[in-house]
Amino acid sequence: MDTPGLVTELLFTEPRVAAVPSDDPLAARASLTLADLAAGPVVLNTVSGLTTPDLWPEEIRPTATVTVANTDDWLTAIAAGRGTGASVASTAQTHAHRGVTYRPLTDAPSAPVFLAWRSASPHPAVRQLVALARAVAGPR
Repeated sequence: MDTPGLVTELLFTEPRVAAVPSDDPLAARASLTLADLAAGPVVLNTVSGLTTPDLWPEEIRPTATVTVANTDDWLTAIAAGRGTGASVASTAQTHAHRGVTYRPLTDAPSAPVFLAWRSASPHPAVRQLVALARAVAGPR
């Protein structure tokens, strides 16, 4: 990751998941692909920034999207059947919703998870923080 004024350290990558309405036929499948989601509207959460139409190869990009402003609205829109979504595996762990079923997204690239700090005058304990973050994250 190259961001002016920041130093970044890749901690790990996280697999992507599909989020579909629990009563949708896609919810009965063990895993999904980006093309499965692109067949209908895709709900995009502008706050997370994890999923944009660029996640899909150009030839299978969703033709319809629904944009929402936060994760709660994202879950509500999917549960209401307004579309499907894509996120990372931790979303499935931290944002359970009885109207949303998460399934592995087998052809989507993993999402990198970085630790970042300002390059100017970094805190003297940054290296210890990086080591702690790696220890907590564990091998992936």
